[in-house]
Amino acid sequence: ASVYEVKTTLSHSGRTITISSLEQTEEENDLPLYLCLVRVQESKNGDTIESLRNEIVSKGYIRANEIDSYLLKKGYSPLKSEYKKGYQVYRISSFLIDESFPKLRIKDFVGGKLPAGVESVSYTISLPTENETTLFPLE
Repeated sequence: ASVYEVKTTLSHSGRTITISSLEQTEEENDLPLYLCLVRVQESKNGDTIESLRNEIVSKGYIRANEIDSYLLKKGYSPLKSEYKKGYQVYRISSFLIDESFPKLRIKDFVGGKLPAGVESVSYTISLPTENETTLFPLE
C-alpha cells in the first residue's frame, strides 16, 4: 500500500508546483508517499468539474453538499464558465517523496514547531528530474 498526493496542472512542461501545507509531504503510518503530477489540457470532449462532481456524488463517494461546499471554498461555482470547461488527462507522473525530495517538514523548524504567530506554510518547489515515473501514457 502507498499514499498519494495529487497535483494537477495545465502546464505541458513546467516542473514548479505549490505545496499547500507541511502535511502534504509527510508520510503516514510508514507507508511510501508519492506525489502524482497530473497534466491536463482543455478538451471539448473532456471531463468537466461538473461532470466529475456529479459522477462521484451518484456513486455515493461523497454527499453533494460536502463536495459543493469544498468546491466553493476552492473558488469554483456552477455559475462560473470554468465549471463547464472540459479537460483531458494527457500525462501522469509520480515522484517518490523520500529524503532526497525537496520539502519542508515540521521538524525542520526550531523546536519542531512553527514560529509564534505563523499559522500555516505554503511553498513552491521544482520537481526533481530523477525518480520520476511516467504512469500515463504508458511508454
